This record gives sequence, C-alpha cells and structure tokens, in this order.
Amino acid sequence: MTVQSNANLPDANFRKLRGFTLTEIAIVLGIAGLILGAVWGAAASVYGNMKISDAQKGITQTALAVRSLYSSSNDTGIAAAALITAPGIFSVSWSLSTNPIIIGNPWIKASGTISYAGIVGLGSKFAVVLTGVSADGCVALLNYFSSAASNANGGLIMGLIGVNAKSAAAAVVTATSGDATALLSTPGFLPAKTGCTGVSEIAISFDMTKM
Repeated sequence: MTVQSNANLPDANFRKLRGFTLTEIAIVLGIAGLILGAVWGAAASVYGNMKISDAQKGITQTALAVRSLYSSSNDTGIAAAALITAPGIFSVSWSLSTNPIIIGNPWIKASGTISYAGIVGLGSKFAVVLTGVSADGCVALLNYFSSAASNANGGLIMGLIGVNAKSAAAAVVTATSGDATALLSTPGFLPAKTGCTGVSEIAISFDMTKM
C-alpha cells in the first residue's frame, strides 16, 4: 500500500509558502518601536542625570578650590581674576583649553564659541557662571543650590549665598565681565518654577568668609 505524503497536497503547499500578513508585520514593528522608545527614554534620562550631577559636583568642587587658594594666598580679601582662574580650579571634565583658559559647561561642553563657565571676583565673594544652560539644567541648578542648601540656613553647601539666572547677553563670560559682575552684585535665591523662563545663564554665588 502506498502512503501519500502530506507535502504533496495542495493545502500543505499553501501553508508552506504562506508569509506574514500586513497586520502581523505591523504588530511586530509596533512592539519593536515600543521597546526602542523605552530604551531611548531611559538612556536620555540617564544622560540628563549625568549632566546635572556633573554640574553640581563641578560647581561645588570649583568653589572649594577657590576657597583653598584664598585661604593659602597672600590675597587681602579680593577674589582676583588671576587667583580664580588658576589651573586646577575648574572641574577637569569641563576643561577645553588652557591658553586662554576656556571652560565648557556640562550642557554645551564642546561648543567652544558658544558657552563657557566663568568666575568673577567681587571682594570675598565670587560666582561660578555657566552660560548656555538648558531649561532643564536651569531648574536642576536652582533646585540644588537653593536657599535651603546654604550653610547659613542649615544646609550643607558652605558659603553659598545665592543663585541668579538671566538671559545671556554675551556668548563669553570672563573673570572681568561686567555682565557677570552684575549677576554677582546682588546675589539671591530664585525659585526654580519662576526663575527659568528664557534663561540661558546661571550664576552660583559664594562668600569665602562664610566657607
């Protein structure tokens, strides 16, 4: 007796040659898109948190370095530009060049001609000034360097006396910038919810006598 193989039957050939339907392809692509979207969102969140953390640590590190130089120098109380811009003051990850000293902030680190971090001295007070800060960066900085963070109010950040924010009038902020001096002359703490509209420049102010 001869047994006929199912492979030779018309229905079997049809099932063997049948491909994916448009509906099935759409479902697969939709699932892949959801997975890629989740991965992309998670990566963006991690990258954003890294920039915020880098800014917080870099500003605090810079402030402590300025205070250290101030306490061991022959300076009479003026945070001079030469003192503040000495090598090693800024966070290493922000350094773009040394002659002249150019520092990139965590939000626009490699721009060179657009955004810098600068220091300005005014008596025993000084400010770390970042330009080109994003809206999210502005909110993060104003939240972190808030009034509650100042040691004058029981916080942990020594010498913190204010955070100013404004739209940047110039691309470059230097140690002798009149614009930066204006930011530092009346330091105060701005609330994050109202202080970041149209802002691209942040000045974190410190007083070395309170550190």
